Amino acid sequence: MVPLRTKAALAIAGGTRWPFDRARIQLDFGDWLHRHHEPSVARTQEREALIAFASLTARPWIRRAQRQLRATGERVLEASSTPAGG
Repeated sequence: MVPLRTKAALAIAGGTRWPFDRARIQLDFGDWLHRHHEPSVARTQEREALIAFASLTARPWIRRAQRQLRATGERVLEASSTPAGG
């Protein structure tokens, strides 16, 4: 089951050492949650992913996270105006 593997990946000790990989997992998990009718929980994962991508200046991933957040009803800034770290 995807959520169990995803939760396990996010719970790995020291996982924050790989912020890009962690953010990708969070974004995918958020997508899964959204498709399974959990938009508020999805937003939490997707917001955290967006913050990480912004801190890494990963523009294509910032845009993807923003699209996914908008799909849950969240209002987000454009990629060029998203400050690093928040």
